[in-house]
Amino acid sequence: MGAFEAIHKPGRAGMVRFVNKSFKSFLKCQRCDESIKLKKSQAAPFFLMEQLSCQHFGTINHFPLAWLVSQMKLELN
Repeated sequence: MGAFEAIHKPGRAGMVRFVNKSFKSFLKCQRCDESIKLKKSQAAPFFLMEQLSCQHFGTINHFPLAWLVSQMKLELN
């Protein structure tokens, strides 16, 4: 859903904002420890391959979505 929204919906993507807000403390480069902010242009690789690149260091970082969601206190009813 997040990848589809980023590719096909014009303007800002709600799923990108949700990820940046909800997982801010976990989205850090594993090499240089800088914060990584998901951009709409990176949303498809993030949602499909669970990868984000660090803008500061240039490395590809892996963020398993299942693990990220497990870090939240989220109840689905």
